[in-house]
Amino acid sequence: MEHTSDISVEVTVSAVAERIALIRHVVGDVLDDAGIMPSNALDMVLAVDAMCTLIVPCSADSRSLTCAVAVGSAATDASVHGWLVDDVHLPHGGFSWRLLEQTVGGVDVVTGHDGWVQIACRKPHVPVS
Repeated sequence: MEHTSDISVEVTVSAVAERIALIRHVVGDVLDDAGIMPSNALDMVLAVDAMCTLIVPCSADSRSLTCAVAVGSAATDASVHGWLVDDVHLPHGGFSWRLLEQTVGGVDVVTGHDGWVQIACRKPHVPVS
């Protein structure tokens, strides 16, 4: 099955652990509908889950968490952004961080004012033989 290119979705939820499953479900459905190979789709779902898992514990429940996924012809891009509480720093080096690095390779973290943080990654598509 050939995958469809240029499909994107953005989901915004409350920054609580119970909402990560909703994001995981939406991302999985989009990747499946786009015809992404199951191994690549699984890697991206795990990566998005890990990004959410890194941000949510550092966020206030009253803040939002936004996940964006874009499926292109050569790769799938994903980003998750939210707001960290006061002087809380995003954890690096734990299980979620290692999982993220292992599933997608390069990870970009951008921070801004008021605790804004975004984690982004890209997973090239594996050609079907």
